[in-house]
Amino acid sequence: MTAYFDNLGSALLQARELEGDLKLDNRLREIEEGLVYDVTLCFESPGFPADLRERGHRIILKHGVHTRPLNDATHPTVDSLYDAFRAVAQMGSDLHDLFHAVCRRETDEGLVGFSDDPRSPMRVLACRGEEFRENLAAEAKPA
Repeated sequence: MTAYFDNLGSALLQARELEGDLKLDNRLREIEEGLVYDVTLCFESPGFPADLRERGHRIILKHGVHTRPLNDATHPTVDSLYDAFRAVAQMGSDLHDLFHAVCRRETDEGLVGFSDDPRSPMRVLACRGEEFRENLAAEAKPA
C-alpha cells in the first residue's frame, strides 16, 4: 500500500472529525479534487496503458461527487454528506486497486515511469528537468 493512498485514507478520517457540514463538504471537495487531479495527470501521461486509463476515468465518473462533469446525468447526485464521504472513499479504494495493476504491469511488462503513486510520472519529469539543468551547469565554463 502506498503512502499516497495511506495519506488519502488518513485525510478522509480526519475530515470526519470536522465540526459542521460546510467544513466537511469543503474538505471532501479538496480531497476529491486533489485525488482526481493527480490521477488524471497520470492517466494522460504518455505511455500510461489505455485500458487502465479508461478504467480509471470510469471510476472517477462512477464515484465523483464534486468532480462529476456537468453533462453527466448517468450517476445520481448524493443525498447526504455521509454518501459523499463514502463515494470519495470508494473512489480512493478503487483507484488504489487500479494503481496496484499499474505496478504489476511495471514489473511484468517493463512499464517505465509509473508506480502505485499517481504522482510518479510528474516526478520523473521534474527529475529530468533538474538533471538537464545540472548538465547545463556542468557544461558552463566560468568567465
